[in-house]
Amino acid sequence: MDTSEQYIKMIYDGWLDLEELWQPRWLDVVARYGTFEQVMADYSDKWDRLVIEDVDENGKIRIYRWRYVFQHKRELIPIFRQDQLQEMVGNYLDCVKMLNRYQFYNAVESMEQLWLAFVMLTLYHKKWYNGEWRREINGYKVET
Repeated sequence: MDTSEQYIKMIYDGWLDLEELWQPRWLDVVARYGTFEQVMADYSDKWDRLVIEDVDENGKIRIYRWRYVFQHKRELIPIFRQDQLQEMVGNYLDCVKMLNRYQFYNAVESMEQLWLAFVMLTLYHKKWYNGEWRREINGYKVET
């Protein structure tokens, strides 16, 4: 699993788009949502302990080894695994074929970053440029 600062920044900066797609599940790795610095501190200090232990029928989330129960998923931000990103875009085989048409390879350092870039392009028409998501339509950057 990619826990690099770049990948966490990619998730954090795209979170307003990605939040609706995330359904918290047992064993998801998460941090408390806050500033980027707070999120990075959670991941870098104890990411191996920030694992969802339980999600009840009301959406309350209990984290492994923590006594606090989060009332709503908006209080957390996940670090997506590759399989979660693939589920967001559906048919994996079509996605793999389409990956060859896009120039992600210079901007990413892991398969998770590659799939996240593909999710953002496919669902939100955004590409990762110089450390930020930029809207792109038909190959042209669009200011948002």
